[in-house]
Amino acid sequence: MLRTNIEPILYEGKVATQIATRVDMYDMQAQRCTLFFKLTNDTDGAYFIDTWEVPPSVLSNWGVDDTVLVQALADEKGFTIIP
Repeated sequence: MLRTNIEPILYEGKVATQIATRVDMYDMQAQRCTLFFKLTNDTDGAYFIDTWEVPPSVLSNWGVDDTVLVQALADEKGFTIIP
């Protein structure tokens, strides 16, 4: 699972500081990809879990670097990734 730091946000009453992601489903024709993600922080662990259907335009830019998927998710959901 890839953990990515984000600017702290208040989400459902708790502060999230990371997005943890993994590819749940990918078809070899590059037509469908589902990304599992959860919002976490250091104290409460995971408290929001969901999946996101990756748009075909993002799949066309995806290669060996999964950060492309994470950045697209962050853009879609309004999260800001920090180093």
